[in-house]
Amino acid sequence: MDTEQTSERKKPYEALEALMENTSLGIAVMDTNHRIIHVNATFARLFKRTVESFVGLPCYHEFEKRDAICPHCPGIPAMETGRMAEVETEGVLDDGSRFNARNRAVPYFGPDKKLAGFIEMVEDFTEKKRAEDQLKQERNFSQSIIETAQAIMLVLDSEGKIVSFNPYMEELSGYCLEEVKGQDWFSLFLPSRSRDPIRHLFEKAIGGTQTHGAINPIVAKDGRLIDIEWYDKTLTDNDGNVTGLLSIGQDVTERIQKEKELRDLHVQLIAASRRAGMAEVATDILHNVGNILNSINISLGGIKETTSNSKAQGLRRVADIVEEHLDDLGDFITRDERGMKIPLYLSEAARCIDAEREEVTREVDFLTKSINHIKEIVRTQQVYAKSGGVRVSMDIRDVIRDAVEICRQALERHHVNVHLDLADLPEICSDRQRILQILVNFINNAKQAMVENHDREKHLTLRCYPKDEERLCMEVTDNGIGIPGEHLTKIFTRGFTTREDGHGFGLHSGALVAKELGGTLSVHSDGPGRGATFVLEIPFLAEKVLQ
Repeated sequence: MDTEQTSERKKPYEALEALMENTSLGIAVMDTNHRIIHVNATFARLFKRTVESFVGLPCYHEFEKRDAICPHCPGIPAMETGRMAEVETEGVLDDGSRFNARNRAVPYFGPDKKLAGFIEMVEDFTEKKRAEDQLKQERNFSQSIIETAQAIMLVLDSEGKIVSFNPYMEELSGYCLEEVKGQDWFSLFLPSRSRDPIRHLFEKAIGGTQTHGAINPIVAKDGRLIDIEWYDKTLTDNDGNVTGLLSIGQDVTERIQKEKELRDLHVQLIAASRRAGMAEVATDILHNVGNILNSINISLGGIKETTSNSKAQGLRRVADIVEEHLDDLGDFITRDERGMKIPLYLSEAARCIDAEREEVTREVDFLTKSINHIKEIVRTQQVYAKSGGVRVSMDIRDVIRDAVEICRQALERHHVNVHLDLADLPEICSDRQRILQILVNFINNAKQAMVENHDREKHLTLRCYPKDEERLCMEVTDNGIGIPGEHLTKIFTRGFTTREDGHGFGLHSGALVAKELGGTLSVHSDGPGRGATFVLEIPFLAEKVLQ
């Protein structure tokens, strides 16, 4: 019986011993002099030693490598008060490395119920402390952002009452948080005209529809209206229930004002651009008309020269002679040496006058066509300004021939040999007059480049051919002075010219026109003295045909 009772008495102690050896806490038992009586396996593992190596040694030395009792030892208050004491410290291993420890101490008593020492439970909370420190840093960082951010950070509850806002909001609005906390945001901070629509947005946000970039004014304490751009995020509890709204706001008052100024400036720029555009159109018209007027002047010079040297001037003298011999005109013509020459002279004069008439008629036809072309340029510019350009169906070869004809007098005067290489193409749909203007400009530039090259025959070649199924190319090639490589990239720039009497408008305006026609201008030259080729590339079909 005594054996059974003894066995029963041991069970609690055995259970306690099993608990000590299997717990995740390091446990050490010390006497009142702080000498270690026993440690469990977990404690030994924390310090990377054996259980036996601790027994009989002072805890302060084995725990923290001190030579005296630790000033923060939890065993002292535990033995003095009879209650558990707790402290956070560091455990020091034999190699000098450390770990964060949370130590809890409780007193224990002997069979005589006298204080026998204390039991210390050691928890390694290095990872937990690292996480706590990181969380603390993050909280401090977040708090510093909230306190220093140059943006409003506003928290409203689900009813729209103010929960908190940051110092920036206090500075911006003039209100301290404490004087408005718990008040209705909409009534206090929004102008009356904005309350209902903004409350509607708030209700949508609380319902889960986030709003981004909404701009509305708030009313500062001094009555100023401040435009704020808002970005919202709903706040929820652990169960997912909406508890309120976090709103981040940026003061965009200055931006809104600048945007208004920019809009006003834009209107002014449009007006200025329109005036500048009108000036550019006028310059373009003058340039194109000027090219035609040069040809007209040459043609008029030819007519003047023809009429000045006309055989018709001699008819006056013949008429005078005939008038003197009206009474004996038959004898005069048949017997007088001077009279006998009159029929032959009249016959020769008639042939010369016919030739002169044909020449003058051809020049007059050319003048008529040139004047009509000038009228068409002006009309096209007017129509273009109103309707965006006139597209017609045409044979592009006829347009190229007309361009050559317009420049014919100048080309002949400078002995330029013209070669046409025109592929058989279907009719295209585009703006005839504007294509003609570009080609005339190309030809005149080529003529000028060849005139400056005095040492060789002058050859001008115009080609047209399909580039692909949708686009065609027109080339104007000369054997003139060529173009330096550094000028090729600038040649279509407004105002760029290498000629003393040039103005740099022709090729620039031509490039703009080509772009409006859905095409491009390009140029190639192998360098000075090697000639140049200008290429106009346009689509076969424009957007609109006007018959």
